[in-house]
Amino acid sequence: MMDVWCQKPPPSLELHSWAERDAYKQKCLSDAKLERAETVRQCSELMGMQADIYRKRRAAGRDIAYDMLLGDFQQDSAAEFRNIGRAMGICDAATDHPGLLKLLARMSQELTKHPTQDAGITRMHDVHTDAMREAKHCDVLAGWMRSDPACAAWLESGASPESNALLHGSDAHLPHHAAPLAHHTKA
Repeated sequence: MMDVWCQKPPPSLELHSWAERDAYKQKCLSDAKLERAETVRQCSELMGMQADIYRKRRAAGRDIAYDMLLGDFQQDSAAEFRNIGRAMGICDAATDHPGLLKLLARMSQELTKHPTQDAGITRMHDVHTDAMREAKHCDVLAGWMRSDPACAAWLESGASPESNALLHGSDAHLPHHAAPLAHHTKA
């Protein structure tokens, strides 16, 4: 998990030495109650990052043209490449070109082919394979996220901004994720 798990103790704990921090981390990694709290904290932090992007874009007088959800990409990468291209103003001839869509799909697959070796290329954390998730017992994370109403809603929506509690009541315009392609006219 790129060693970010259990790194931030609750504000009520004052840890002054590295030994105290290490002890807290070890306890957190072995205590279900602390790990649940860590899960909710990280979920809230990720929702905050998403909300921050929307708010800053709105403060600059702009909107988010398209916000791709990972689940949508995993389900139909070609449709997501088309949606991203169209949001960027790329013409239909390019966004509908089978060869270009195939190239983009293969490039995205190549970026994640060696999850523990290529993180520097994309500046993302490693891609968690099923085996990695099983080894780290990640199956419990969804349950812990569901223990918090805001995180539960965000999880069930695939992390959509419409379900981000930190954006409710915000003046940040939320884009539609999957604009129907049938209504897009060819130029």
